[in-house]
Amino acid sequence: MNNFIRLKERFKKEGLTNLFLFIVLVGILPAVEDFSLFAIFGFSITSFHVHEEFQFLYALPLYLIPIGLLLVMGGKNYYRILGLLPTFFAGYVHLLGSAEEVSLKEYEALIGILHFLCYKIAFLYFVIKGKLRSIPFILILLLVWILLDIQHLILFLTYTILIRFLYLAIRQNIEIFKETGFRKTVVLGAKSFLYWSPLLLFIIPGAILNSKMNKASIDQIYDKTFIISTNEDRKYKRDQFEKDLDFSLEAQIICMQEAVKNGTGNINTIVKNKTENLDDLVAIEYKKIFKETLPEVAPVFKEEDCGFWGKLNFLCQAKNSAKKTVNDSYKVKRDSLLTVLTGQVRDAANGTQKEIHTSTENINRTIREQIGTFTDKLKLTIQSTFDTITFINLLLDIAFGFLILKSFLYVFSRVAFSSDDENYVTLLESDSNISKGTLSKFGNQYTIDPEVTKDNYFISRSFEPSGRAPKFSLPQWKSAILARIRTRNYAMNKVQMSSRPEKVHFKAMGSHEFVEWDIKEGEEVVFHFKNFVGMSEGIKISAVVSLRLTSLLFGRVIFTTAKGPGKLILLTKGEPVIAGESVAESSIATSRILAWQKNTRFNVESELNFVDVFMSGIYLKKKEEDLILIDADVKGPSKNGIVRFIKNFILPV
Repeated sequence: MNNFIRLKERFKKEGLTNLFLFIVLVGILPAVEDFSLFAIFGFSITSFHVHEEFQFLYALPLYLIPIGLLLVMGGKNYYRILGLLPTFFAGYVHLLGSAEEVSLKEYEALIGILHFLCYKIAFLYFVIKGKLRSIPFILILLLVWILLDIQHLILFLTYTILIRFLYLAIRQNIEIFKETGFRKTVVLGAKSFLYWSPLLLFIIPGAILNSKMNKASIDQIYDKTFIISTNEDRKYKRDQFEKDLDFSLEAQIICMQEAVKNGTGNINTIVKNKTENLDDLVAIEYKKIFKETLPEVAPVFKEEDCGFWGKLNFLCQAKNSAKKTVNDSYKVKRDSLLTVLTGQVRDAANGTQKEIHTSTENINRTIREQIGTFTDKLKLTIQSTFDTITFINLLLDIAFGFLILKSFLYVFSRVAFSSDDENYVTLLESDSNISKGTLSKFGNQYTIDPEVTKDNYFISRSFEPSGRAPKFSLPQWKSAILARIRTRNYAMNKVQMSSRPEKVHFKAMGSHEFVEWDIKEGEEVVFHFKNFVGMSEGIKISAVVSLRLTSLLFGRVIFTTAKGPGKLILLTKGEPVIAGESVAESSIATSRILAWQKNTRFNVESELNFVDVFMSGIYLKKKEEDLILIDADVKGPSKNGIVRFIKNFILPV
């Protein structure tokens, strides 16, 4: 009942906002479909084209305009009009397209500019006002998958995440830049760029190689198909490729029509003569119009020789598998059309003279229809090949952009906060005071006593304590999903302390030790699920995305927090150090810090030179009275600065 009431209250509070955000996202679907939303420098204003098979994507927002306007005017949230710009653009295109005296081509440049402004502004509106973990965004991802394909889905998701991170980086750091001042920020930025610049030795060649590979792949399509480039400078752009494909297909159709003209004459002769080997003769004439295999039409679809390694050459095998699927599809379709034609020719040959005349006209019509079907299929296949190349290139660009952004911000934060007692590292955006709990060490044994507490506990399924049989549970299933799945803690065992009088005993192996953090109400603790043992039912876990310069030094952007009241049980590799011990006041490597309060403040200690920025990590020293849990100094692989953080740049959880 309580869950229903909470759901009802939440719907009243967020329902209309979510509906409006869904309308905004539906409006930008055309820009997702034609890839213009993902363009690094925006949509080209030199051309505009609505794909016929996706015209409904422009029509769909028109039905939502009345609802969108009601949500804008009703709540007097006039700034929301920015989110409706794509729906107005769709209406504008619809009016121009339906006007007999107006041609879309006459207003191509103007429409291109409006396209760029409307879709980019509306997308930024969602990035600022919306959330990635929201019903509208999940619904639009499903629509993209259903209406378009998995490629568009992956691109849209990754691109939105990148732009959202950029927005969060600006919003979360703007106060820091204000306090630092413009002049000092420029100096720090220049100094950071100097230390970060060696990465350009990898970034620039990587970008050049990626661009060359992309262009080489597209050149292959031009070189090994019938496609002719009508504009060499722009042939790598999607809109220009579409023009070249349409132009070349028209030329191909003209050639096919010549073959059809000769072929239908011969087929009519076959019908009239009622030849015995009719099937073979029809197949010969049909081959002159439609080649037996797709590589004969477009050699780019010919399967490659995978060389000496054969099946171990996975990239080659993947390409050949895709080509084989396309080639088989072409052959099945061609054989099916040939069977239909052969049947018609046989029926015509068995008819009367009058029926023969009528049948030959039907045969001619069938062949013309088959040409249309063939060219549509061929266009879709070649366009899909180009789109796949574009998809891979854009995906690499997005990942590359995120890597560059986060690596530079890491170096900048290291330069800005190193050996500066006035500046400190923290996850909080303000210096708000929160309650302080207590940390307790329990050695290699931990016990939950039902006489001391009746609270239920959620235990990691990696542990098998004595005293209670495992009971499957999915506590707080919407919280910290990525971190829990990655560490296999999404599902847990529920321990009901009031059900039985026996104690629950944990015993660690080797040098591992248990630590209990009694978290007070209002207190929030940052921890990692790889050290998680269990928690009491009152603990609320969540994921915090932080792109603040003061938190990037931890090498992650997504942190897991536990909010009280309740108890959090963690496991260390060796004898832990907790707040209150003298060692806890010393500087320590970030890899040894297992948990800390969200408002714990750290001073940064690190060496700043070209070698140490890349080859040495940083040390953090907490402020007095702040709480922290430090693990033992366990020998492991050598720790290298940015090299150690590369994995976290790509998978920051």
